[in-house]
Order: sequence, then C-alpha cells, then structure tokens
Amino acid sequence: MQLRQKTSRIKDLHAKLFEIAVYFDDFCRNNNIQYYLLAGSTLGAIRHRGFVPWDDDFDVGMTIDNYDKFLKLAANIDKDKYFVQVENSDGWPLMFTKIRMNGTTFLEDGWEKSVSSHHGIFMDVFCLYYAPQSLIERYTQFIIAKLIVAKALYERGNYVTSSIRKKIIIQIARIIVIKHTKNKLIRWVKLKGRKESKLFWLLFDKFYKKALYPKEYFGTPRYVEFLTTTFPIPEKAEAYLTYTYGDYMKLPDEKKRIKDVHAHYFDLEIDYKEFINKL
Repeated sequence: MQLRQKTSRIKDLHAKLFEIAVYFDDFCRNNNIQYYLLAGSTLGAIRHRGFVPWDDDFDVGMTIDNYDKFLKLAANIDKDKYFVQVENSDGWPLMFTKIRMNGTTFLEDGWEKSVSSHHGIFMDVFCLYYAPQSLIERYTQFIIAKLIVAKALYERGNYVTSSIRKKIIIQIARIIVIKHTKNKLIRWVKLKGRKESKLFWLLFDKFYKKALYPKEYFGTPRYVEFLTTTFPIPEKAEAYLTYTYGDYMKLPDEKKRIKDVHAHYFDLEIDYKEFINKL
C-alpha cells in the first residue's frame, strides 16, 4: 500500500503504534525506567490527546542513565511480538533505537538498500545526552557526532542528497571513521557531558542549536491523557513545545501536513519479508 496516496489508513497505523507504545510503557514502568514523549508525540498528547492526525511515528526520549538501562534490559522484551533494533548494530548503524512490531511492514524511502534489515512498524527511542557546559567542548562533540552520523548514513546505504557539502562529509567519514574508531568516538561523545549540565542534547540530530534543550523543561515526567491511557511528557511540556515549534497550538497548512508522512509502503498484517517478496 502506498501511504502517500491513501493517508486515510493512517488511523489504522496509529492503532498499531499505540499497541507498541502501551507495551513499551508497561515495560518501562515494570523496570523503573523513566522516559518522556518527544517532539510530535508530545505535541499530539497536548494538542490532540493522541496522535497528530497526519503523523506516522511515535517518539520517546530518556536520559543516558535510563537509556543504558533500557538497552541492557531490552533482551527481555517479548521477542514473539517485537524486535529491538539497537543503535549502531548490524543492519541499523544510526544512533537511536527502534522497537519494531513483527508481522508488519513499514518501508521507508531507500528500503531497497537494506533489505536484510527488519522493516516492521516501529516507535523510536532517543537518548537525551548531557551537553557539556563549555561551548568549545560542545562544538567539538557536535562535529564528531556529525562524522559518526555521516558514517552511519554511508553504512545504511540509502541516504540521498544533492548537497555537495554533505557528500564530501560522508566521503570523509567513510575514509577516516573505521569501525574501531567509530565505537571509540561514540563512547567519547556519550561520556563528555555531565549530570550537572543545564542542557539536554539530542546529540546525533542534524541540527546544533535546535537539538539543545534546557534540562529544566523535562524534570519529573507528567502523565497526560493519550487516547485510552496516559503517557509521560516533559514536566514543562508547554515550554518545551514553544521552544521547539513556536505557536504549537496552531495547525499547519494542509499542504505541509503530508511532509510528516515518511512511509513509502506499510501493511498492518503482512510481515515485511513476505511483503517485499510480493513487490
């Protein structure tokens, strides 16, 4: 099914995403793992009490302490229903983790170059890193993170850009960031910040300033209504959303809404392996 041509079925996709999210929330509660909804998922909770109607993903974030704990316990997630696509792993070189639902299909642009990877419907789990207080350290950390991401995009094989600058960066990263070096760099950038920092950082984001957030926005998670349950959002979610989106209660133009849909194909009932074989 081509999602861009039949966006009405996005509600069915939301039902599956909600199923993953409820399972994830139970898992985190049972294991004392603290997390927050992020980005459009926080926006959906506040503005729509559920999903943003035209958005096709579900994003959460957690501090590095909770993130490391989650990754250590991820092996206990129900393997019959879900697959944990851990960051910087075979088939998934990017620096965040996905929880994918088995028996489903969600093919993003360029999926043909990573056929062996898991392509089920997913939610994203991001790490909120502590940003260094020093501006010089932050810039150094950001530049190294960009090289790590560039190497990951090269390894993934499906990144397309018309930017000469980005192409050059990817080729530089391809040459100098070998696997051993990449793992060392990842450990370095992750440990550079301190808990005393006043800033959280989505370190491997493509932006610099937009990925830095005052730590005070997050604080103690605040559970709010989301469809038929409650999920945690940042303590000062309204300030976080204003910082991220500006007037977050204003709906975007109709033409801009389709841009948030990034699936090329999806199927709720057919496993991605079977689906790909039928194409």
